[in-house]
Amino acid sequence: MSRMAISTIPLAILRGAAIRSTPGPASSVGQPGWKELLEANRLAMYEAGLWGVPSFRLLNQNGEQVLALWGQDRLWLFAREIQRQLARRQ
Repeated sequence: MSRMAISTIPLAILRGAAIRSTPGPASSVGQPGWKELLEANRLAMYEAGLWGVPSFRLLNQNGEQVLALWGQDRLWLFAREIQRQLARRQ
């Protein structure tokens, strides 16, 4: 039997991490400019070296990419990198 440890990070700590979240194209369909938003998101995804959904990017305080991942099964890497970045700041 395998065991998986799940680490949760309090929201107050994440406030210091530079994670940006923008509404996705699906929430904008029908709104003015939705096609342009869709295309901009697609190009940003390819520029980050990603190609599918779900895609995740972690940005530092300067907006520079620290990590880019594709696939929900890789979220543990994302959590580990957030913890590593926070430890560096202390």
